[in-house]
Amino acid sequence: MTQQKLEPAITPAFWRGRLFKNSYTHGGHRYEVKAWSVKIQHQGRRRTFTFPFADKAASARKALAIYRTIRRSGWGSLAGPRRRSPEPGSGKSGPISFLETVSKTDIHFWRDRLGTRKYPALPPTSAPLLSANISHEGREVWFPLGTAVVETAATKALEIYSTIVERGWPVACRRFPREVNLAVHWTANPMAWTYTTFHTRIAECDPLPKSPERVQASKANLDVALIEPEKCLRRALAGWIDAEIGTGCVATYPDLREALRDNLPAGRALWLVNRDLPAMTGSECLEKLKRLVPNFCGLTYSIYNDSEHLFAASVGGAQAYLFKRTLPDEILQPLHGIAPGQMLSMENIQQLVRKYFQHAIAMVLPDETMRRLETLTQREHEILQSLGKGYLDKEIANKLGISAWTVRGHVKKIFRKLQTHTRTEAVIQYLQR
Repeated sequence: MTQQKLEPAITPAFWRGRLFKNSYTHGGHRYEVKAWSVKIQHQGRRRTFTFPFADKAASARKALAIYRTIRRSGWGSLAGPRRRSPEPGSGKSGPISFLETVSKTDIHFWRDRLGTRKYPALPPTSAPLLSANISHEGREVWFPLGTAVVETAATKALEIYSTIVERGWPVACRRFPREVNLAVHWTANPMAWTYTTFHTRIAECDPLPKSPERVQASKANLDVALIEPEKCLRRALAGWIDAEIGTGCVATYPDLREALRDNLPAGRALWLVNRDLPAMTGSECLEKLKRLVPNFCGLTYSIYNDSEHLFAASVGGAQAYLFKRTLPDEILQPLHGIAPGQMLSMENIQQLVRKYFQHAIAMVLPDETMRRLETLTQREHEILQSLGKGYLDKEIANKLGISAWTVRGHVKKIFRKLQTHTRTEAVIQYLQR
């Protein structure tokens, strides 16, 4: 039996022969970087790595380790590039190269990428719980880790990431709760949405956090029927509707087909339908239900991984844009004025919505808002306008002829001047000026 020949690319000797040292010119002089670098190519993609040590053998072993990681788990398993400081005495024009890259399969990667989230906590916990922003194959999601202990949280984040890589996003989303942002579409013109943030529920026994002031009324004034294809999201949304004062979720379905098999609630029921159903749009689903359900009333909602995506998904051309963040147990807050036993209609829903947003606008001091907006520079106005159109930082940078880092710097100044914490809040103030 002949021994299988070892592939050259998976030996240290192969990478030792491909190491090189970068050089650059400054002030008329040529400088050579002390650390070793290597170019790694796989599946049509090539990237340069620079290692933080001068030893050639150690650099070759690290190059081999990175190559094996890329072959096993793909390019997405590596951390993003980090910028390196220029050589001492070289000035600001020194080269920018890649430092040693930490694999996403290393727990050290996740220790440095934990954070706390502001909105999902209800009520606030004594110690802020940690979350991790996990990205893979173009998708990016925040996962709550259920602990304030860094080591435990990093281990959990690594487990979630490994599940995503090995078994896919759908399996991971069924096994672990994730953060979602939900926006209810009340009217199209003016565009009026309320939006909130909560965690999906993996099991029925998962408790929903409730503030002491939120006591469920003995009898709901508003019955809600829900069509949501994802089970964990459907379970969480139904739970928050039940937790809201004066509302109760009387029926949940994964799709229209399952709903049509049931005795459809009517009269006092509001239908909430996900705008992005697998087989049809939410609007198409509402039209079909309207032909089948007496006195039908229905609205669509959207789900986003990040509330910053809300504006990118909103339709342009409306006369005004009204967006208001609510707590998870106030998802249907605009309908709190409905009377017990009152028959629903789209007309009285619109009346309640207009009254709700008029009150919300009245709570904002227009003079104070205008004063803050007047402190913005012309460049900051341009960036806010682009953010309102859903442009990404790179797109804004290309449009204005500046770097993405400069765009982010302007955004931070905008937050400070408008006293806001997110891009969504800043754009709302700009659109409602």
